[in-house]
Amino acid sequence: MHAAVERFRIYLHACGLRMTGVRELIVKATLAREGHFRVDDLWSDLRGTGKPVAVSTVYRTVPHLMRSGLIAPVTVSAERGSYEVVFGRAEHDHLVCVECGLVVEFSEEAFSTLGRQVAERHGFTLTGYVHELSGVCQACRESRPSLGVSA
Repeated sequence: MHAAVERFRIYLHACGLRMTGVRELIVKATLAREGHFRVDDLWSDLRGTGKPVAVSTVYRTVPHLMRSGLIAPVTVSAERGSYEVVFGRAEHDHLVCVECGLVVEFSEEAFSTLGRQVAERHGFTLTGYVHELSGVCQACRESRPSLGVSA
């Protein structure tokens, strides 16, 4: 966590901004989050600290967290408006249930390898990728057997 906080401090300094106590609280609460989250979820976590943090401050800090490379918007279609911590975490893909919206994160090296190969074949330097598989989860199939159709 220390490396990420220091990275944010350096980013803020380069922008002519200070690392205030509130910004540091926001960074630490963000880094403590698991999985995908919305800004309101983050603000709720911060309210639990007992420190006064305005929701507007959290909303104004999120773009800085993105530009510093600590978080990224979630690109899963079922979770628009959500974010996830990316600093120090491995790339991953998503399985999304089209019925209930369940999102399962997974890592599959074959996807990464294929992406690099395709990029190279077309003269690109890959800087990242988004991969989302959609389908119907087991729970939804079991509750409604008619959903068990394959693509």
